[in-house]
This record gives sequence, C-alpha cells and structure tokens, in this order.
Amino acid sequence: MVVGKDESGMWVILPIDDSSSDLLQPSVMVNGNGLKYPEDHEVVTSLISRQ
Repeated sequence: MVVGKDESGMWVILPIDDSSSDLLQPSVMVNGNGLKYPEDHEVVTSLISRQ
C-alpha cells in the first residue's frame, strides 16, 4: 500500500498497483511488516516533526 497526500492535500491509502499512487506527495510505501524502505523512515520522521 502507499500512504500519501493527494492533489487536494488529503491523506489517502492506495494499493501500490494503482497508478494514482505515483502522484501522492509526500508518500511512503507500507507492507505487512511496516514501512517498506529505510528512507521512508526519514520521510515519516520529517512529517511527524512538522506536527
């Protein structure tokens, strides 16, 4: 799955095979074990620090 903001600024969750998931920004990929890529941890840390 991909978690990210769409063009309206809303947070959405889309399947990774959905072509619109490529347009989410910022976004992170999540699988059954959590965040898929190590660099996604940096993105999440940055997003949390903005709150």
